[in-house]
Amino acid sequence: MFLISTSRSHLDTLATYFFLLSFVIVIFYVVYYRYLSPLAKIPGPFTATLSRTWLLWHSWKGDMHRTMIDLHKKHGKLIRTGPNELSVADLAAIKRIYGKGHHSLGQHSSQMKP
Repeated sequence: MFLISTSRSHLDTLATYFFLLSFVIVIFYVVYYRYLSPLAKIPGPFTATLSRTWLLWHSWKGDMHRTMIDLHKKHGKLIRTGPNELSVADLAAIKRIYGKGHHSLGQHSSQMKP
């Protein structure tokens, strides 16, 4: 009987530590992505700072394109759509990020040929 109660006590202690560790990890995750991330100052939906589930929800509903347009109207040309994801609605910025078109892709692909 003593062994059963002792092991039960250890399981309770272990469960408590596991719960506290999980809680600390969640708090750290929220604080980092919401306030300390390099993207923290870029506007967007609150839930976008923590996950992409809001985007999946709008995609499932079929209104993601309208939502993105509305967010760009509200927040500007650069919005945060996920913890590490942005949406850009500026042609000059897109060209700067991705290159100036197929010509730059051709240069890179020709360098990769054996």
